[in-house]
Amino acid sequence: MAARITAGFSAGLSLTNAVSAFRADYPNAEIRMKRLEWFEQHDAVRGGVVDVCIGRLPIDSTDVDVSPLYEEPRVVMLHAGHRFAGKESLSIMDLADEPIARHKGAAAWDAFWRVDPRPDGRPAPDGPTVESVEEKLEHVASGDCIAILPASVAHRYVREDVRSVPIHDIAPATVAVTTRREHHPPMLVAFIDALAGHHAPIRHRT
Repeated sequence: MAARITAGFSAGLSLTNAVSAFRADYPNAEIRMKRLEWFEQHDAVRGGVVDVCIGRLPIDSTDVDVSPLYEEPRVVMLHAGHRFAGKESLSIMDLADEPIARHKGAAAWDAFWRVDPRPDGRPAPDGPTVESVEEKLEHVASGDCIAILPASVAHRYVREDVRSVPIHDIAPATVAVTTRREHHPPMLVAFIDALAGHHAPIRHRT
């Protein structure tokens, strides 16, 4: 049985409670934690950089197992002076003409997080290409573009020059656990159980 687990996590997500619960049963196990960007999740798991990752869909399922945990709303991040910054909620079509940040990585991720195309078939207008949440927010704060984030990420990255507004008519984000296919030693299974036990089942969080 391995004595170490390396666990990946994405922005806005936490391993703390799961690690604490796991250590109650495996006090001598070493837990390493590694922050991963969206374009690193699949390759980090498939390549063995991490044993398990808690992140958000879409994730390429080639040679990995992806198990959904829960859903959360998505919000739009706007410059504090944006005309929609004070709204209680927005439709994605209210934002149809707004340049939106593009993502390094898989096309499926970019399409989902940019809602591209829009419901009427129009392509999402291109904003700057970014590689992290922090870069997104810098461009939003500068008025270069808008960005769509999970509500939990918006909550963790509060800043005076950016506002978040719920989008009421798009699908929520799904948080999932990813592991290498057919790589489930008992200690890793126990850690995955701890992750599942400290996150809500799939439902829409409000």
